[in-house]
Amino acid sequence: MNVPFIAGCPAVVVDHSIFRGVEPAVSTGRAGGEIARPFVIWRRAMIDRRSCLLPLVLLLAACSGSSGEPSAPSDIPPPPENGLQIVTGDFELPPGEEIQSCYHATLPNDQDVFVRAFDAFQSAGGHHVILMSPLAPQPDGTVEDCTSGDDMLKYLPLVTSMELNHLELEQGLAIRLPAHAKVVVQSHYINTLSERATVRDVVNLEFVEPGTENQVANAGFWGTGYLNLAVPPSVPSSLAYRCTAEQDMQLLSLIGHMHAQGSRMSIDIGPPGALERVYTLDTWEPSFRDVPPQEQWPMDAPFLVRAGDQIEVTCNWESTAPDVLAFPAEMCASNAFFFPAEGSVTCTGGELISGNAAAAP
Repeated sequence: MNVPFIAGCPAVVVDHSIFRGVEPAVSTGRAGGEIARPFVIWRRAMIDRRSCLLPLVLLLAACSGSSGEPSAPSDIPPPPENGLQIVTGDFELPPGEEIQSCYHATLPNDQDVFVRAFDAFQSAGGHHVILMSPLAPQPDGTVEDCTSGDDMLKYLPLVTSMELNHLELEQGLAIRLPAHAKVVVQSHYINTLSERATVRDVVNLEFVEPGTENQVANAGFWGTGYLNLAVPPSVPSSLAYRCTAEQDMQLLSLIGHMHAQGSRMSIDIGPPGALERVYTLDTWEPSFRDVPPQEQWPMDAPFLVRAGDQIEVTCNWESTAPDVLAFPAEMCASNAFFFPAEGSVTCTGGELISGNAAAAP
């Protein structure tokens, strides 16, 4: 296994002892560096920023949905001038399967840093990348399977994007990462080939300087999801779940998330017994898996959520798949971007309200 490296972070000296015999070049600025094994061509789809001022970050997935045979090797993209780069270790994709792989690392920054932009680069078949915080950190360089719903309970989201592996926060917002934070890069892939494929991913994090005009409020993500799915084939199905807000939040954006078999979706938020409909999609398009419609509010007039308020998410499917679909083949989730925040807030064990798309306990 080729162990990944972290590049960039111009004020930080990276400890090469974590690389276990691999001799990567660590660089700052745009120079980039060579790695022990060349990459396949990286795929990063950029968003149209005019139509998405606040890219939403998701607990369960940012979905970019490419597939096909990996292309010829090439160099990795350069690291940001003011930030750092993480390159994951190799992991294999079994033929015809969908997996999530998690790579453990320690960030090299000696002081807290504030992220203003996130870019992830994946090989062909890449579906999403999320930077997460492990509840049980493993040694640097550890690569483990994290495909099941139960595996999602091991991590908390830090930084990712709902818009095709790219996030750029509006001026005045940033995401704080503590010094020497233990992190996990979660990579989601779908291998449509009849043979095994070996891949690795790249994450670029661009910082702002604490105290500058660009960093006036710490941002975070409120993600909910129901992981114990069993979407039946050939018949209409649905699922509704409820979560309770643990703290006050000022929402700037909100999206729902399903995959290709979804048909309708709605989200209600408010005090118990007085919820209001804030998100409705009467027709769920397969493309919404990658770029879902958003509800947005300005920083000077955010949507207020109080501790104790509830969120109810309802998902509907009309699956044409031949078999029952479980997580992560299908999903039912909501994701909101809020401020000020000390970190992300998640609910993956919400109360089941109704529906015929939940797996048996």
